[in-house]
Amino acid sequence: MSIPSVPRAQIAEKDGTLNTEWRIYFDQLSFVLQSSFPFSGYKMPSKDNSEISNLVNEDLAGGFIYNREQKNMQVNTEEAYKPVSTYEELSTSEINDIPSGERNGRFIYDTDETSLKVGFNDSFLTVTTT
Repeated sequence: MSIPSVPRAQIAEKDGTLNTEWRIYFDQLSFVLQSSFPFSGYKMPSKDNSEISNLVNEDLAGGFIYNREQKNMQVNTEEAYKPVSTYEELSTSEINDIPSGERNGRFIYDTDETSLKVGFNDSFLTVTTT
């Protein structure tokens, strides 16, 4: 898959319409993504323990993989791939009390904010959808 380069031009013309370079960029990006991913969705890569340990590095942080031996989804936390747990339901104060070092790879439903959060880079990010 070859993602097109982002244009350096201003995104909008003075009349508010999309700049031609940006229109072409979005057309190319849409084509690449549609032709690279099937309608059935994205298939998560699958590896054994020995293969996964060779993949850990900062450049892949946040990447997900399926561990065939442990039969679970894992996230790269820069130090190692760690299992992603199913989500927990906690209040905002309970989430804030989770010790540093125990946050990565956790999915938590915040009952106060009614939002899903994912532990990444030792903090919690709110999951949004479009």
